[in-house]
Amino acid sequence: MQLKYLIFETKDGLPVPVIFSELLQHNTVSVANAKPVSGGFVSLIGADNDGVFAAPHGESISLQLKPAIGDSQLIESYLNKLSPPATEVRDGNW
Repeated sequence: MQLKYLIFETKDGLPVPVIFSELLQHNTVSVANAKPVSGGFVSLIGADNDGVFAAPHGESISLQLKPAIGDSQLIESYLNKLSPPATEVRDGNW
């Protein structure tokens, strides 16, 4: 199953990444008081203690958006802050 993503921009100019199932259309996903500014599909690659790597690709046809420069770094930053290293999960320390 592929993953889709959108980057929303809040009124304050803060970027908010949202990752979701390919079963949803981009135009059905929203964040209160924010507008979508880029999006498409994203492949996530885990690498033990190096964290998650994100590879945006494709586009959102329903919103007419494409990946933007910096999307991969933004997604990686959010996911790596939320996720413990893979060794901790594997060892049951999470």
